[in-house]
Amino acid sequence: MREMLLEGIDAKVQASISLCRIYALLAQGLGYPDRGLHLTLCNDEFAEEIRIQSRYCCPGFSELVDATHGPSLHIDMPYHDLCAEYLQAFETDAPSPSAALNEGVYAYKTDRPALMLELKSFYRNFGLQIDSETNELADTITAELEFMQFLCLKESRARVKGLSPDAYVLAQRDFLARHLTLWLPEARLAAEKTIKSNLYKTLVAMADEVTRLHLAELQKAECS
Repeated sequence: MREMLLEGIDAKVQASISLCRIYALLAQGLGYPDRGLHLTLCNDEFAEEIRIQSRYCCPGFSELVDATHGPSLHIDMPYHDLCAEYLQAFETDAPSPSAALNEGVYAYKTDRPALMLELKSFYRNFGLQIDSETNELADTITAELEFMQFLCLKESRARVKGLSPDAYVLAQRDFLARHLTLWLPEARLAAEKTIKSNLYKTLVAMADEVTRLHLAELQKAECS
């Protein structure tokens, strides 16, 4: 049904909608799991939506999902075991080292305050700010992926209304180039070395791949 709903939509609108969903799913998957996420991973709804949306988001990503990542997006474990896998993968450093999901661990190492100021400036330029009640840092992978989700959503709405999407497209390109594509390759290497969970290694790999492919498409469009 979701595939049918996308038929007939302008290709650029399709791409921005699908990227919006991909970024949302990856942000959800790389955040601390709730029971809703657990259910969609167990019944394959998460994997199926990733598969469908990957067909429209950017060239090359669908092939990676189908050939490499699909099976690792299914789990068959109780909810508390999924939570334990997440904590071991990214938080506890026990019984083996965890992989960090913060940009400041991999970039701006000697000047993390400058990184935080730049990220907050990006967010404020579009009327966004980090929720102080959650204590989330501006450089977490979830915050950065959710910002990309927001930009893609705004782009799709502008295109549907016949308005210029340029501000949102340029922001996507700049944010990917200055942030996500700079540190996610290192985070992916750390995940591959330290994380035992196939699910979480796969989610980090997918975040690295889709951001890289998305930036390549934006740069290609800029040059054409």
